[in-house]
Amino acid sequence: MHPDRQWEQYLRHGLLRLGMKIRDFVHGVLTGTGLNGRMNSARHTSPIKVYEEEAFRYLLDSESRRSKRSGHCCQILLVYRTDPQEAVLPMEPAVAEMVVAVLSRTLRDTDYIGWYRDGRVVGGVLTLLGKDSSVDGSSRLRTNLTTIFQSELGQQDHQPVQVRVYAQHELSTLELL
Repeated sequence: MHPDRQWEQYLRHGLLRLGMKIRDFVHGVLTGTGLNGRMNSARHTSPIKVYEEEAFRYLLDSESRRSKRSGHCCQILLVYRTDPQEAVLPMEPAVAEMVVAVLSRTLRDTDYIGWYRDGRVVGGVLTLLGKDSSVDGSSRLRTNLTTIFQSELGQQDHQPVQVRVYAQHELSTLELL
């Protein structure tokens, strides 16, 4: 390896480590956790990290910008309920808890879960996807989650849970929800 390239590689590695530390710090500020990963307040007992709408939108924007710079893609997963006319309904607390529990079991540790629209739409920012991530993976995730939600809610519930996955370039159209 050329000496100039080796220095460049060390610099990139150092910047990557610094970026990860900054990300962990911001994550701690947004979730109330310390750098050791423990919650700062005794009132937080759930290991599931669900971001409020403002924090979730910040993370979505940040991940979108990071993925554009890196050439990788990110996607957003949205889960919501609709009435027969396809209007988005408020999500009952029990349904929201079930949705968050399923997402926390299904999504990776690098993904973020939070409110895309407070009380109505739960979102997941699917991070660190490869440059050649296939649509097939998103389709499979959507199908699996839809099946899980249907089995968790049972057949008696007539307000279906909708699961949608949007690519990074489609994020600007999401204001319709």
